[in-house]
Amino acid sequence: MDQKVDTEELVSRLWKLADALKNLSRDQLRQFIAWLTHVLKARLPGPLRDKVTG
Repeated sequence: MDQKVDTEELVSRLWKLADALKNLSRDQLRQFIAWLTHVLKARLPGPLRDKVTG
Protein backbone atom coordinates (compact mmCIF):
# COMPACT_ATOMS: atom_id res chain seq x y z
CA MET A 1 0.00 0.00 0.00
CA ASP A 2 2.29 2.75 -1.27
CA GLN A 3 0.45 6.06 -1.24
CA LYS A 4 1.81 9.41 -2.34
CA VAL A 5 0.86 12.30 -0.09
CA ASP A 6 0.20 15.74 -1.48
CA THR A 7 2.49 18.12 0.39
CA GLU A 8 -0.09 20.89 0.60
CA GLU A 9 -2.70 18.48 1.95
CA LEU A 10 -0.25 17.18 4.56
CA VAL A 11 0.63 20.71 5.72
CA SER A 12 -3.06 21.60 5.91
CA ARG A 13 -3.81 18.53 8.02
CA LEU A 14 -0.87 19.23 10.33
CA TRP A 15 -2.10 22.81 10.92
CA LYS A 16 -5.55 21.43 11.78
CA LEU A 17 -3.96 18.94 14.17
CA ALA A 18 -1.91 21.70 15.80
CA ASP A 19 -5.06 23.77 16.33
CA ALA A 20 -6.85 20.78 17.86
CA LEU A 21 -3.92 20.01 20.17
CA LYS A 22 -3.99 23.57 21.52
CA ASN A 23 -7.45 22.90 22.93
CA LEU A 24 -6.54 19.72 24.83
CA SER A 25 -6.08 19.63 28.58
CA ARG A 26 -2.73 18.48 29.94
CA ASP A 27 -4.14 15.01 30.65
CA GLN A 28 -5.63 14.73 27.17
CA LEU A 29 -2.34 15.88 25.63
CA ARG A 30 -0.42 13.27 27.65
CA GLN A 31 -2.83 10.57 26.47
CA PHE A 32 -2.43 11.69 22.86
CA ILE A 33 1.37 11.66 23.11
CA ALA A 34 1.34 8.18 24.70
CA TRP A 35 -0.94 6.90 21.92
CA LEU A 36 1.15 8.52 19.18
CA THR A 37 4.37 7.11 20.64
CA HIS A 38 2.83 3.63 20.75
CA VAL A 39 1.65 3.89 17.13
CA LEU A 40 4.98 5.21 15.81
CA LYS A 41 7.10 2.67 17.71
CA ALA A 42 4.99 -0.17 16.33
CA ARG A 43 5.92 0.88 12.80
CA LEU A 44 9.67 1.19 13.36
CA PRO A 45 12.06 -1.59 12.36
CA GLY A 46 13.14 -3.79 15.30
CA PRO A 47 16.63 -2.41 15.98
CA LEU A 48 15.44 1.20 15.78
CA ARG A 49 12.41 0.41 17.96
CA ASP A 50 14.71 -1.08 20.60
CA LYS A 51 16.94 1.99 20.45
CA VAL A 52 13.98 4.35 20.91
CA THR A 53 12.47 2.24 23.69
CA GLY A 54 15.78 2.23 25.55
